[in-house]
Amino acid sequence: MGEIVQIATDVPFGACPTCGRCHRIINIERAHFGICKKHKVFWTIGSNLFSGWRDQTEQNWERNRVLLMSYREVRPIFPPYCKRCGHAGGNHYDFCRYPDGTLTPLTDETVRKIVRRTKEISLARDLAHRHFGGADCPF
Repeated sequence: MGEIVQIATDVPFGACPTCGRCHRIINIERAHFGICKKHKVFWTIGSNLFSGWRDQTEQNWERNRVLLMSYREVRPIFPPYCKRCGHAGGNHYDFCRYPDGTLTPLTDETVRKIVRRTKEISLARDLAHRHFGGADCPF
């Protein structure tokens, strides 16, 4: 029997479930996608989160469309999150009201709690859609 290896990441917008990396973030119009060149996979990050898409041309977006057609879409992994505020490590202490250093893997139940507590509806929906994936998302 093979050993089970759990991949970890510190990439806040999701990472390849095989290696835990995000080699690049690309845009197609205002939609953002993370990609792993090594494993030829991509995942949806969100829409209109980064302003760089405004400086790109139709040619950039078409190149990115062609690239994504040769990749496989996956459900990304995320860094551990605080059970109380939902913020990832790194500058977590700057944002959490009760930082005790306890971070937990982002589970389905944790996402549900974060979504229920988040007052900014679009951010909550974006997190839920990224975690659960389009059609499987209960929100």
